[in-house]
Amino acid sequence: MIYARPLVSRRRVGLCGCLFLAATAVWSCGGDGATVAAVDGGKSSASTSAHSSGAASTQSTGHGSSNESHSESSSVASTGSSDAAVSGSDAASTSTSASASTTSTGSTSGSSTSGSGTGSSTASGPTCATCTSLGATCGTYTDGCGGSVDCGTCGVTQVCSATTMQCIVPGKTCAQLGDTCGVIVNDCGQPIDCGTCATGQSCVRMGQAASCGACMPQTCTSLGFACGAASDGCGHPLECATCPASQVCDALAHRCEACDKTTCAALGRSCGAVSDGCGGILQCGSCPAGESCTSGACQRVLTDTSLCQTAGDTCGTVQDACGAAVSCGTCAAGLECHAGACCTPKTAAEACAGVACGSAPDGCGGTVTCPDTCLATDKCVTDACCAPKTPAQACSTVSCGAVTDGCGGTITCPDKCPAMDVCHSNACCTPSDACAGLACGTAPDGCGGTTTCPDSCAGTDKCVANACCVPNAQACMGKTCGTASDGCGDNVSCGACPAGTSCTASACAPCTLPDCTTIPCGLSETVCGEVIQSCAPGCGN
Repeated sequence: MIYARPLVSRRRVGLCGCLFLAATAVWSCGGDGATVAAVDGGKSSASTSAHSSGAASTQSTGHGSSNESHSESSSVASTGSSDAAVSGSDAASTSTSASASTTSTGSTSGSSTSGSGTGSSTASGPTCATCTSLGATCGTYTDGCGGSVDCGTCGVTQVCSATTMQCIVPGKTCAQLGDTCGVIVNDCGQPIDCGTCATGQSCVRMGQAASCGACMPQTCTSLGFACGAASDGCGHPLECATCPASQVCDALAHRCEACDKTTCAALGRSCGAVSDGCGGILQCGSCPAGESCTSGACQRVLTDTSLCQTAGDTCGTVQDACGAAVSCGTCAAGLECHAGACCTPKTAAEACAGVACGSAPDGCGGTVTCPDTCLATDKCVTDACCAPKTPAQACSTVSCGAVTDGCGGTITCPDKCPAMDVCHSNACCTPSDACAGLACGTAPDGCGGTTTCPDSCAGTDKCVANACCVPNAQACMGKTCGTASDGCGDNVSCGACPAGTSCTASACAPCTLPDCTTIPCGLSETVCGEVIQSCAPGCGN
């Protein structure tokens, strides 16, 4: 189940456990309910997207007839102060026009008095809406007189709310949006999973937040579905009739229509889900971060034109509040973009002045490879020439092993140790008689190694801490079950108890089964391998 936020609004219009998605005209019902999507360009679309323009600019593409091509249904336009619901695929659009003569199957609230923000119709003609009458400080809206009003744009980190028509910081997480369940499309057009509900509950939207509540089953009629398989939103399937033999059921709008199969390319769509015109669904792709799918095309959620200016960047890219990359321009030939500004890189002669070898910064975030002026026998270390030590120089103070050459390399020195010695820390070391006084096991040789000592223990003895240990043959004396220590680090078995008995204090004793009436309802106890279930009064046994 996906809840889409209308444009970037926090409002959802709930009806009988269903959610109408104003930005995409999608109903989402119950915990796993099916969706009905509005049509754009003649095909049902299940695109869920956030917009930065304000709900009042959303217009219907439906024509009020089930005979139109491939599942056209109406969307809802809202002034941000009205609640509207659509039932069925033939609902008429609800307009934000200031005219009081608008007809709608939904419902709108607002005064018809001039200056209330909805306009009025008089003998001399309608009163055109203004940003002031709408109470809008951002977004573009119809004025009810055939034109539109532009109420401004929002700042770098903000988006225009379709509910309040004010600039807000877009909510991107479940916590910011106040949602505790469902897959939510946030204010940046990105789906986020806010969790699931317990059995018997469904994710419903009460007010502005989605939360778990009592499940309210839907019907084909309440969903406006004329055909196909759906869900009642409470985990139960719905069968909404079948279509005549000459028609198919639109997979998104759930109404019968003639088969006219199409493709994403033919519809001009590069994102979102749309009906294939023959009972199937086309997946036309997804949008990158910071963009949402609008009418089948990816568009930036935030459209602040002053973003680069605010950041002080004249080239390269910056990210908006929703993570979309915004280009701030490019640099002329010969220049490089560094930290948001065009930069003239240093030439090799300029960058390598005073550098003997290696590389040097070009002043614009890049590097320049400098000419190597070192002798043939030298090495370039940290952009400087380094003369490595000869083996005679490097090994003059050591007897064996490997040492550094002074330029990041190593030299293996000649081994000057006697045959019986070993090299330890670049010095000769004579291993000690490590096993003196030890009966068995291993011991350090004093030169970083270990010596395995001869085992002088008897056949039945064990080597414990370099000494012979005689296991206690009488470890189970007085015990008939369980285990006992043999005195040499191991345990020995003293026997097992027959069925119906258990080992208690190293002796077998008859099992005492608990009274099942004393076990709490729904619980059990395991005694001597037998599971005793609760039979307490009132447990429904």
